[in-house]
Amino acid sequence: MTNMSHRQAGLVIAVAIALMAGMASCVRSSAGSAQAQAAASLPAGSSYPGVAEMLDILQKSSVGCRVQELSQDSSTYCMTGNGSIIEIWPSETEALGSAYISSVLNDTTGPSTLVAGPNWVIRVYDDDDQASLIATLLNGVVLHGGVPVPAISLPHLGGGSTLAGVQAVEARVSGAVACRQWQGSPYFPRSQGCSSPDGLSCLEVHSTTSTTNRDTGIKYEFGLIGAPAVVVGANWYVTACSVAQGRSLASSLGGTLVTRPGS
Repeated sequence: MTNMSHRQAGLVIAVAIALMAGMASCVRSSAGSAQAQAAASLPAGSSYPGVAEMLDILQKSSVGCRVQELSQDSSTYCMTGNGSIIEIWPSETEALGSAYISSVLNDTTGPSTLVAGPNWVIRVYDDDDQASLIATLLNGVVLHGGVPVPAISLPHLGGGSTLAGVQAVEARVSGAVACRQWQGSPYFPRSQGCSSPDGLSCLEVHSTTSTTNRDTGIKYEFGLIGAPAVVVGANWYVTACSVAQGRSLASSLGGTLVTRPGS
């Protein structure tokens, strides 16, 4: 959701968005009441007079927060020290309320992770580990919404090889397959999509911050996108266009080939 894939936006190619949107409509009816209940039970937490105070806390912590110019709306985007993007919505004068927070949780075609307080919400893109740390720093609570993680069992995935960031994964893949162009989204900087000379855009590379985030991403690839195969390393994975391509990439990259369950 992979970024591309399970994680929506430009990197998530159009077909991925369409598939996720369809599934989101199915789960919202059952998940909406649970999300509203979770939002309604928010602890008092800490309020902040504006985004500057929140940025100051994050920038002085291990999270880090480098402001990014990603949109013209009232929210503030920043990149954390480990490369994740977070989006901050402060309300300087009033509490946001459970209805507003529930609407933000539902306003997604993919998975959604929020950190929320009495008068602020932060959407965390692609990194649940960071969400927990941010909640501790700002005295908020972590909420999950959108499309649930598919209930897919993966085989045991050992450590495998480690690659230093998405550019390193991209370079290794480029040495094994032909890519006309690499494309990404500023919201998912650890993911890139490959447009091949024959017009296919199903091959995607992802760098992750933990094995938990890696395995969650793989489940979205299989359960929502319908990827036929994924090649897995210690801190990365590659979504292949076919099992044959996955087998070739596994050999070239030194990764583990995992095929979609039931295929």
